[in-house]
Amino acid sequence: QPLILDDFLRVIVKMAVAIVIFEGGMLLNIYDLRHASRAVTGLTTVGLLITTVLAGVLAHYVLGLSWEISILFGSIVSVTGPTVITPILQKVKVNRRVRSTLESESIIADPLGVILAAIIFTAILNIGDWTYVVFHAVETVLAGLLTGVFIALFIYLVANRFHLLPAKYTRLIILGCALAAYTIAEFFAHESGVLAAAIAGVGIGSMEIPHKELVEEFKGDLASIAVSAVFILLAASLSLQDLAAIGWRGVLVVVLLMVLVRPVRVFLSTFGSELSRREKFFISFIGPRGIVAASVAAFFSLRLIERGYPSEGKILVSMVFAVILATVLIEGTFAGWLARFFKVMPRHTVII
Repeated sequence: QPLILDDFLRVIVKMAVAIVIFEGGMLLNIYDLRHASRAVTGLTTVGLLITTVLAGVLAHYVLGLSWEISILFGSIVSVTGPTVITPILQKVKVNRRVRSTLESESIIADPLGVILAAIIFTAILNIGDWTYVVFHAVETVLAGLLTGVFIALFIYLVANRFHLLPAKYTRLIILGCALAAYTIAEFFAHESGVLAAAIAGVGIGSMEIPHKELVEEFKGDLASIAVSAVFILLAASLSLQDLAAIGWRGVLVVVLLMVLVRPVRVFLSTFGSELSRREKFFISFIGPRGIVAASVAAFFSLRLIERGYPSEGKILVSMVFAVILATVLIEGTFAGWLARFFKVMPRHTVII
């Protein structure tokens, strides 16, 4: 009964998201981006907008939702999460370019997608007040960007410049920085914490700090616990009746998101990039959603219900969870077969 936790449930979810996003940022090798930089840029900019618009159109015409809620749904499902991409890529071996593209997209698109969803949600609650919406958008981006850079710079000075990071407390200090990045940014602008955590994680992950191996192992364990706990808590907030209420129309939207919207996004946003056609096809069918989409949907659903949108709030969270379940189960299951079919497995050279 997660609702018994009341406001503490939101605190748990926010802490878990901060840890997961920060850990994902640390895993991102920023030097590998040169192998897929153009593709990643397209997927995380134009690609986000393509998915938001197409998913919104599907939700409006197939599910009959209002345009506002439909576009909000589209922005939430426009992200792919490192919490589901990373385990798939650990199980399925693909070449360096595909791996770099998928990992980078999942880590970079998560905070950008959350900010986009937050802007749309703000516009829904403040219809007509576009000055406030634009100001809120700029404030959110700046708060997340500056806070993330500040935390990364702080760790650099403490660890590399002044050598004040003892082995015994390294893991706890880095954990504290992940939570601090999220919390400080949220203090200045709501929903900017995800961007701050991601930037701080990428910055610290790109540094050569003492005892880095211990930090990465510790953060990986914490992220696994956080993902498990949050998925259980958020899924327990749903009922089978809520999922069943989406009906065949909801199933149709989920299927079209996987077989139509995702391929259109990949091929349009990576046009002229380094990726081959086979690699684009494989990436088109690997776009699972993760913990960030689930937590954002749950939070916005509660806010919509409080603001007088009870049916839309329930449909929103049910549809997002349906997308998460379908993409993780189906795409995760067939990822290995797809890698072999499209021949994106790494090539090995033997010199005799």
